[in-house]
Amino acid sequence: MQARKVVTLYESLTNKERNHFERWLTSELTASMQSVGILYRHIVAESNPEDTWSALFPDAPIPEKPLSHASFRRLENHLTHYFEEFISIQAFRKDQTSRDLYLIRGLNDRKSPELFHAELNKVHRRIESQPVRDAFYHRVKFELLNEEKAHAIRHQRSSRLIETYHDQFDLFWLHEKLRMLLVAWGESGFHAYTLPSYELKDLLAQVESRLEKEDSPLLDIYAHMIRLYQGIEDIPGLLKLFKDNSHLAGLEERKNMFIYLSNHLIKAHNQAESGSASSLLFEVYIWGIQQKLVFFGGYIPSKMFSNIVATGLHTEAFEEVLALIHDYIAFVPPQEREETLRYNLGNYAFAIRAIPEAFHYFKEKFGHISYEVTARTKVICLRYEQGERTELESPLRSLKFFIMRHDELSTSFQQSSVLKIRLMEKLVRSTSSEDLQDLWAALQEIPNSFFQKWLRLKVLEINPCLSANEPTKQDVA
Repeated sequence: MQARKVVTLYESLTNKERNHFERWLTSELTASMQSVGILYRHIVAESNPEDTWSALFPDAPIPEKPLSHASFRRLENHLTHYFEEFISIQAFRKDQTSRDLYLIRGLNDRKSPELFHAELNKVHRRIESQPVRDAFYHRVKFELLNEEKAHAIRHQRSSRLIETYHDQFDLFWLHEKLRMLLVAWGESGFHAYTLPSYELKDLLAQVESRLEKEDSPLLDIYAHMIRLYQGIEDIPGLLKLFKDNSHLAGLEERKNMFIYLSNHLIKAHNQAESGSASSLLFEVYIWGIQQKLVFFGGYIPSKMFSNIVATGLHTEAFEEVLALIHDYIAFVPPQEREETLRYNLGNYAFAIRAIPEAFHYFKEKFGHISYEVTARTKVICLRYEQGERTELESPLRSLKFFIMRHDELSTSFQQSSVLKIRLMEKLVRSTSSEDLQDLWAALQEIPNSFFQKWLRLKVLEINPCLSANEPTKQDVA
């Protein structure tokens, strides 16, 4: 029975909701529908199909496939209906705005104009008291205007709402188009979703026209984002505007804005000659944690957590990173928490050159394959720090084959990891200044990262003559 829809609906309820549903179902069932209650109790007890059939139809023989029998499916459909009705009622109860809209619609059908207007004013005040000014807010305002206009027509009263009515719809639709564009940009990957330039130009013109008429920080954020997409906006200006006014958007919209902004900063971080983009990215990550914009289902994904730590280590914000690891590791999913903690403490120890501690954290095998690859790569780096050279060629070759054998690793991760190994092989095999110059040139072509920074320092330790090309501490931070 576990694969059937009715069981899936039951399992979607919390324990508190299950207790509430059982009481509600009992009150709803008529005498002729008591079999539905029996079916529900057997689902709760996880009974096998034969026992359930015998309880429902004691005088009928058990068919070969009880769950597929028409009589059973009929009862199952009835119970499914009750589940769906209960879940929709629960969602309705939690949504004050939807209840307000249905209250106004209900009053609109009754001959109580004074009560209608009193409640309409109350709903308006409640909506305006909330800070959010996103597409949903403007849609609700439009729906209320729609009800108010319908009420005026029904009671043969003059109405001057027509201009405001259309203007409010345009305002809602503009916010909705911007929200949908942001979702598309966020879900399809950085710059993977493109609009024709004339459409983007027209959309920006609409936003700027609105901003000339009224103050709307949320629309201003969108205008900055479009200009950033076009390459004519600076990230710090958008970041300040986002921090000061993102509360005007709903939580999901804020998350999409955060993803969009962090994607731009990741690209700038990977290509940066200076450390300003990396510092900004770490700042955005920390703010995103504090605002719970990196939380999904109540947890910080382990990959996101590790990326934040890596960015902080790259900027040499060591104290902040250590505090972050200990303060927020409890928000990583429980099944991944212990390994993620060990992995990130190992990265921290590696970054501050605490070699024995790093060996300690990386010595045990990681179940997460990408953690294992990174840990083994850094163990080889640690052995290099301790003076090993030719002894590392075999482990490097073995690690390369290990990476290529694991198809579950993404292509980009495989390519990046193999590239690191090849650069390490060049470092280990370098016997002349020409070899080091070739390695130095290769380092300029790879994305900005902590590993690239470490390799640069190793090359410069061997050949100080390259120091003229060495980035300053501010550049590599």
